[in-house]
Amino acid sequence: MKKFGLTCLLISCLGLQLFAQKGFQIGPRIGISTSSIQAGDLLVKDAATLDSLKISAENATVGIRLGLVSRISFNEHIYLQPELILRTSKAEYRWNDLSKGEVRFAEENSLFFDIPVMAGARFGFFRIQAGPMASLHLNTKSDLTDIHGYDRLFNKVEWGLQGGVGFDIWKFILDLNYQLNISEAENGITIGNQSFNLNDEQAKFILGIGFLF
Repeated sequence: MKKFGLTCLLISCLGLQLFAQKGFQIGPRIGISTSSIQAGDLLVKDAATLDSLKISAENATVGIRLGLVSRISFNEHIYLQPELILRTSKAEYRWNDLSKGEVRFAEENSLFFDIPVMAGARFGFFRIQAGPMASLHLNTKSDLTDIHGYDRLFNKVEWGLQGGVGFDIWKFILDLNYQLNISEAENGITIGNQSFNLNDEQAKFILGIGFLF
């Protein structure tokens, strides 16, 4: 993961040097994204020995996004917009604790590092854009560890596509994008020596505001 991050940093630095003459801007970015967990039942698949284990998502919340946004303008209409974003994801779960015969609740908080690169066309203050995105899973803290033998599974890196619209108002930029994962996501749990995938919703909406110097 460290090598991947250093590679991205080097590529970004080279890109800045190559395209600075084309019109380079950079600034802070803040935003929110919908949770990747869809509220409702998350049934453990193929759980022949765990028929009564049922985990449900409750009150899936939005994630906070904070980082840097840059823009390389090739001309009045065409631009490239790379970003470096730290993203939080929070979800609340409910499951049946058979050992105690009660329903229990748990909270899960995750941290991700997103690297989207959007190519776009600008028409006055209005923009349309699309491009790839890499998402690195950095850390997860979960109360679900109360389940005996529990372990959470995540892909270290997931690849996705984003597309949407944007608006430029003075030096402020407002973007609304739709993200869809294109890599096979590993999202599930391990209990004991058995692993089970969870049903979840990978697509999400992203709203962000930035300021370009």
